[in-house]
Amino acid sequence: MVDLGEDFALNAQTVVDIGAQRVCNYMQTALESLVEALEHAP
Repeated sequence: MVDLGEDFALNAQTVVDIGAQRVCNYMQTALESLVEALEHAP
């Protein structure tokens, strides 16, 4: 993970059967859900 101030970059290395894009999509969904939860109940 690379800290870019207010943003960050995430790279995933996975086995071919899973795929890095799938893992990054899961991480994006998890982070969006976390942000939403913190906005409503910090």
